[in-house]
Amino acid sequence: MFTYAESIATSQSKAPTIRQSLKASYARPELSIRLKGDSKNFTTGDAIEGEVIFTTQADIRFDNISITFEGTSRTWMDRLGATPASGSGQTSVTQTVSGGQRSRDSNVKRPFLIEEKFLRLIQPIEESAYPIPRVASGSISFPFTFVVPSHFLPTVCSSKDDNLVVKAAHVQLPPSFGDSPRTDGYDDMAPDMTKISYNIRAQVHRKREDNTKICVISDSQRVHIRPTFEESPPVHVSRNSTDYVLHKEKDLRKGFLGRKIGRFTATAPEPNAMQLSTTSFCPATTTVPIDLTFTPSNLHSVPPPLGSVTTKLRSSTFFSTTHTSYIPTPSTARLDPLVGHYHESTLLSSRNIANTAWTLSTSPTTGRLQYKAQLTLPITEPKGKTLIPSFSTCYISRSYRLEIAISVHTSSHSQPSLTLKVPLQVARPGKNEGGEIHDGEILRDVEAFFTPRSVAPPPGWSAPEARAGRRGMPVREGYSTFGGQVAVLPVRIPSPMGISPGCG
Repeated sequence: MFTYAESIATSQSKAPTIRQSLKASYARPELSIRLKGDSKNFTTGDAIEGEVIFTTQADIRFDNISITFEGTSRTWMDRLGATPASGSGQTSVTQTVSGGQRSRDSNVKRPFLIEEKFLRLIQPIEESAYPIPRVASGSISFPFTFVVPSHFLPTVCSSKDDNLVVKAAHVQLPPSFGDSPRTDGYDDMAPDMTKISYNIRAQVHRKREDNTKICVISDSQRVHIRPTFEESPPVHVSRNSTDYVLHKEKDLRKGFLGRKIGRFTATAPEPNAMQLSTTSFCPATTTVPIDLTFTPSNLHSVPPPLGSVTTKLRSSTFFSTTHTSYIPTPSTARLDPLVGHYHESTLLSSRNIANTAWTLSTSPTTGRLQYKAQLTLPITEPKGKTLIPSFSTCYISRSYRLEIAISVHTSSHSQPSLTLKVPLQVARPGKNEGGEIHDGEILRDVEAFFTPRSVAPPPGWSAPEARAGRRGMPVREGYSTFGGQVAVLPVRIPSPMGISPGCG
């Protein structure tokens, strides 16, 4: 028999244990996703490996865990009297706009907001990985492995109006787009109306008595996907195209109202694609050859000196909340009320070309005298901007073009110019036969480049003895303090100014 005092002491000692048990029973379980390695950037063919850890403070019954690799596209446009609507696998809100070339009706309903899941890979989990019975106690880990595909099923984006080129572009895996804040130094020039993101998602499910599933807890981990994009055939540019201008002519006069001195012509082809790389810190580059021609109006006219060439990169993003059965361009997007467009220009360079020499020749077609000059314009990826490959999906597209302005000096007060609009492809090549160098190897090479190097003599070398041996003279008295080992001073060898390690 316990006395009254002993009973009170026993109940007080059990109180903390009871509170801890109640706290543990009501504690929320935790679900975390851990990726293997430090990198969250992946490309086509890479394996995304990791594990999902399910941690509980008390016994919790569950039925299964789903681990998926998902790709989601989100687009919204200006709201004009929106009304909610729903679709299979999509979240959308519709609005009514005036009909355009894509509709025969006077009014067309388009979604104001659409979010589509175009990719969903499921990680199979063996039955042996689950505890028996299905009760979580402590921590349980479930490993996963996903391989980044190059394409997805055509059923994700199918249309009878699509031609083979459009269909091939729409089933290619798009890159991550607009999913990183610009404050992190990553600016892919994506508008706020578009977003393409990839996530590893984990969910713990439990069945109810009516066999309906409920989600006990879920978690997601965002990853950045940079798929490979091979260089496409050159863009077909018609003579009356307003999007691209590969050939332009201009009459030159001596001043604003002066006499005509000749005709200035500039021609540039579409350059090779700018090749991005995930294994190099050097910016992507390409070159644009430009042919200049001056046809004098008379035998006394001489070609004017060239002024400067200014290059701008114009990125165009097209987006829609309805299925797009063609690859948009600036001219087609302006005529289509169902397609929005966002453009951003970045200055690449401005160079003085006054020293460019003209060469006298004869026109092979007319036989007239003319002067010719050639320029090779280097194009480098702009600083502070992140280029992504040119791509096109059902709802979002990205394209680039170069705007090259060339000026000449016809007088001290006149400097006319003409502008070429050259299409530019941005591609990301696939892995070589031997495989690309991994990020870890690149970081080790860069670290080795900046590792302090010793410029001290080898061990056992004595400065006075070396001088004495070289001059044939004995070591003088009083210089013995310089003998023996020389202190090793680390010296950091910097890279050349303006050149990154390995860029040449």
